[in-house]
Amino acid sequence: MEALKYIEEKKRRKKIKKTIALLMVLIGLLILFLIKAPIFNINNVKIVSNDNEVALKDDIENKLQGIKGRNIFYVKRSYIESILKDDPYIKDVKVTKALPNNLTVEVKENKKIFTVEQNGNYYELDESGKVLDKKLGEDDLVKLEGITIQDKEIGEKITEDEKILEIIKDFGALINSNTSSIKFSKLDVSNLSNISLYSNEVLIKIGGNFDLSRKLNYAINILKNVDIKKGYIDVSVEGNPVIKEE
Repeated sequence: MEALKYIEEKKRRKKIKKTIALLMVLIGLLILFLIKAPIFNINNVKIVSNDNEVALKDDIENKLQGIKGRNIFYVKRSYIESILKDDPYIKDVKVTKALPNNLTVEVKENKKIFTVEQNGNYYELDESGKVLDKKLGEDDLVKLEGITIQDKEIGEKITEDEKILEIIKDFGALINSNTSSIKFSKLDVSNLSNISLYSNEVLIKIGGNFDLSRKLNYAINILKNVDIKKGYIDVSVEGNPVIKEE
């Protein structure tokens, strides 16, 4: 009797295992069918940018045309990021998938901050010193003076001098984050111990590349509150700045 019960229990367990295995296969086939269903083919790619540069958005959309119609499950985020990060204008990329067939590509763009002139050509740089564009005419960017450069390609750093690049990066970040009405026109790094920043005809004596946030805040507040059109503001040392109007 005990042996018969054991055999029946064994058969029951075996039947349950077969049923579970069959269900798993069916579920797997159903998932595979759903994944490959046309409804999951990408038909909308939304570009979200920190800038409203229409031309750049159009360029991004053109680069991503190849992923439209492809299955959303088979398009890896890393693949999309690799396509876009080759563009020097693009600083960072974040991809979000929204089922069944929508992608949102959030792009953080590099902004043009500086311009460097060489033989009539103007190299436009981001805040890190990377070349974003090369033009024949001037623009409203901050003119960078005091460096010697060779012909550069888009995407390259404007110089191999690490000290100069550090100064460009430090000033670039502060200039980029400046939300005041005060604009800077030129940065002269020919003397690294006596860096000069200009706001039109007002020279701002920076001194060395340290404590820049304090120095620029001093200069901006003075330019906003003191009616100085020409002269200099010396913020190179600690203490009260020296103001001389010409």
